[in-house]
Amino acid sequence: MASWPLLRWIQNMDYLELSLFWVAWLAFFLGTGFAAHYIYGRKSMGHYWNSLYGALGAYLGVCVHDLWFQTFSAYEPALSVFLIAGGMLGALQTATVISSW
Repeated sequence: MASWPLLRWIQNMDYLELSLFWVAWLAFFLGTGFAAHYIYGRKSMGHYWNSLYGALGAYLGVCVHDLWFQTFSAYEPALSVFLIAGGMLGALQTATVISSW
């Protein structure tokens, strides 16, 4: 389990950094869930489910970046943002389409 990319990063944090990380994570992903619920309207799954799927998609983007795109260090910030946002939006869109069937 220590080979997961986000877990290695979290284990190296101090207590203050760790608490700020969890507060920021909670605020960002709950905000993402509320924004997705506002955008999708009645077809949405609800705030908390959107937050969960958004978090899973973002973590999938982090894992894809760590496993396959580590060698592209020249475009690191843009690639990281693209993979995390793309994973989050892809997971939200897929879950919303599946739930509206």
